[in-house]
Amino acid sequence: MTISKPRGTGKEEPTTIRLSELSEGDTGIILSIKGGPIQYRKRLLDLGLIPGTQFKIVREAPLGDPIEIEVKGYSLALRRKDAWHIIVQPTLQKPSGQ
Repeated sequence: MTISKPRGTGKEEPTTIRLSELSEGDTGIILSIKGGPIQYRKRLLDLGLIPGTQFKIVREAPLGDPIEIEVKGYSLALRRKDAWHIIVQPTLQKPSGQ
């Protein structure tokens, strides 16, 4: 997990990690897509993985790859190596029943 903190301001910025580092049930907001060919990044954007979009890790395959995320009301399966390029901000999930 990478924590960003500007020097000298005493103000913490949000924690940012890669989508591939999250586990089943985790939620977050997509911040950016880093690396890979431009066509690949464009395809992820076309699938709705745009900055500011909320998502949830629905489940993982038995061996951990691929992962299924819910984004914009639909399910999307991503290989972990592809999810590694997606930078996200994890969000706190409210306990069920609230």
